[in-house]
Amino acid sequence: MTPPEAAAYCGLTPSGFRSWVMRGTLPPALPGTRRWDRKAIDATLDRLSNLTPDTPVQENDFDRWKREKKLRDVRRGRVPTKEQRGSRTRSARS
Repeated sequence: MTPPEAAAYCGLTPSGFRSWVMRGTLPPALPGTRRWDRKAIDATLDRLSNLTPDTPVQENDFDRWKREKKLRDVRRGRVPTKEQRGSRTRSARS
């Protein structure tokens, strides 16, 4: 990626991107070029945000509530099956 592309990819201004690279927060350009490797940037950003393949993404309270509510509704028979949802969709279109 070019410097402006890499900066936009990271959500930074070009000067902010240069600053992060000079401080060593982001990886340098590929040797002999002024281009950045997207995978190297991704790996660095993942490491900075504590997201590694070994670290699962934490479920927030709202997502946990939705998952548990869906399970409760399924157990109580309140969730329509795929066939029922499909028939409602078809009849709504008619």
